[in-house]
Amino acid sequence: MIRRPSQGEKAPKDRQRGAVLVEAALTLPLFFLLIFAIIEFGFVFRDYVALTGSTNEGIRAASIGGNDLDADHHILEVLLDASSPLEDGSIQTIVIFKANGPGDTVPPNCLITSQDTALEQCNTYDISDFSRPLADFGCDPLQGLDEYWCPNERDVTTTSADYIGVHVVLQRNLITGIFGDAKRMTATEILRIEPRDL
Repeated sequence: MIRRPSQGEKAPKDRQRGAVLVEAALTLPLFFLLIFAIIEFGFVFRDYVALTGSTNEGIRAASIGGNDLDADHHILEVLLDASSPLEDGSIQTIVIFKANGPGDTVPPNCLITSQDTALEQCNTYDISDFSRPLADFGCDPLQGLDEYWCPNERDVTTTSADYIGVHVVLQRNLITGIFGDAKRMTATEILRIEPRDL
């Protein structure tokens, strides 16, 4: 004989529906958190690949530009053009520095401002410098953005050509906020300047 539920008693199917709703309420937030984390990671990874690619383009331009007076201006143009997949304004700083060798790192003071000391020579450019005209370069001591390590002072001789480094700082605003508000990424490349017959 089949027992029917009394008036206040719930049927087994109603209990199963309630259990499914509770399980869904517990698992759906975790599922959406996982989905958003994957999406956020994808955007960050895409930006990192674009950052390293544009830094590689910038260091090639730096090596070929050698001691041309407009070398830094050209490096910035090439690097920013190569970084077109990135959001506008995401590249915050570009440092062009004299390196001691291929395994060197950007001098810490150069991350703050341009330097011209016995140990550190670098030109530091921030977001406001990226669209400056060629006239603002050229090693002019009064207004030249590249006066601290003037391109025409770079050694391009066959026996002792300088090493040049390009360091790029990128700030990516995160969409979901799961991992914070922003992610800071950097890329550094160093090459020897292409020697020239003088």
